[in-house]
Amino acid sequence: MTLQEAKVYADTYRGNVIKNHTMGNSTWVFVYGTLMNDQCNHHFITGSRDVQYRPKFTGMTWEHFHFVYNSPDSFPIAVRADKNNTIDRRFNGTEVNVFGEVYDVCDNVLARIRRLEGFPDWYKECKVNVLTDCGKTVEAIMYYQDKHQLLNRDVLHLGMLGDFREKDNIVTHYGFSNKI
Repeated sequence: MTLQEAKVYADTYRGNVIKNHTMGNSTWVFVYGTLMNDQCNHHFITGSRDVQYRPKFTGMTWEHFHFVYNSPDSFPIAVRADKNNTIDRRFNGTEVNVFGEVYDVCDNVLARIRRLEGFPDWYKECKVNVLTDCGKTVEAIMYYQDKHQLLNRDVLHLGMLGDFREKDNIVTHYGFSNKI
């Protein structure tokens, strides 16, 4: 089943979201950048640079975000899509579903991730519904920003597919210093 077919299937059963279980000392976390498998910060999840964990699920968010990069070679920042589009005119039509991985992490790993993400000062946490590759929708914690300092720059790099691994689809906008 493709992700698009899974989305159509899951849309039919949208009320059947598997809630983020916080039973015991375990939480589902949705990661979309350098914390993903085979990426430079994955060791924050595994505890070792020599170990790679397979995610519990892969999938994409139901909610839309803007996928912003400092440069085409940097890590992504998911900025919450503003329904009224009052953040910046450059964001018109750039909302994407973010692709990533869901991991089942213990409290110690969650604390490491929070330190890396600069929570709560740099990134914020939110619960997102993730449409998984197996057709289920699960709830997980995700790290995002409401607004980012990169929005004040004249050059803006946006990931148009919402997938950190697809760097060929980063679009660069130049000369936009006038915000709403």
